Amino acid sequence: MKAIASGNPAVLTLAESDSEIRRLLVLRKHHADEQYLARKSSRELPETIARLKVRLEETTADHETAKAHAGEPAVVGGSERRPEAVFAALSEAMRDLPEEAFETRRVALGRMRGFRFGLVMRRAFLPEVYLEGRGARLVQLSRDARGPRAVLNALNRLFEGSPGKLAEILRELSLAEARLDGYRARLGAAFPHERYVDELSGLRDELQAVLSASGTEEAKTRPAGSDAASAGADSVRAAGRGSLGRPGTPLRARPDRWGRRGEGAAARNGGLAVEPGLRPQYVSEAAVLNRR
Repeated sequence: MKAIASGNPAVLTLAESDSEIRRLLVLRKHHADEQYLARKSSRELPETIARLKVRLEETTADHETAKAHAGEPAVVGGSERRPEAVFAALSEAMRDLPEEAFETRRVALGRMRGFRFGLVMRRAFLPEVYLEGRGARLVQLSRDARGPRAVLNALNRLFEGSPGKLAEILRELSLAEARLDGYRARLGAAFPHERYVDELSGLRDELQAVLSASGTEEAKTRPAGSDAASAGADSVRAAGRGSLGRPGTPLRARPDRWGRRGEGAAARNGGLAVEPGLRPQYVSEAAVLNRR
């Protein structure tokens, strides 16, 4: 507001330069944060990918085992059971189990389709049904259903969910590998606007020094500032104007925000007609870098 009220275009240009530099410094901080995340992820993601590959191998092997032993009878209590006798045998095996466990314990109940299965009981937690082959998968029982029927239903869910689990691991592995490639591609990249920040900071400092040196009584009587200050402001404004059109291409007068055309809009913008919403004194990166 002070820059606008002063009526000095050099002061206004200085304020715009400060605003642009602050924006660039925020972008520089974001770039540094991205580099930190890229370094951290480049260290951690290979371990995650290795774990996912092991899980994928185990899940694939277990899936093939389940298909190969689909017709085998279940073993409960040390004996093979027909499908209609599994429920009764499982009820007998679970009859003496306590309602709550005072320490973590695994209770083996039998074998089904080539896998060992049983219960994991923990203190203050609900029991979990485990299914163990190359890998181990668990599913928790509900508070109201902990009997043999609930165990059989949990085992069926584990078997039926095997293809979905395999697809889920494949998706996670593909995503982790894609993220690792992306982070490695960005790792070590320099801030793309570093030179622009330095050039614009130098212009800002030069203009600020000229404005400080021209703060005499004579300068106060001249709204445009001293000749040196005006030259510095024109230099920065010229850099900004250079970004609004192609080099060597004359700019045509376009309607301003009130729909007015022609020389009036160009005169208000220092001889340059611009698109609505664009500031004629905006300091662009390409123009500042091309200035030197």
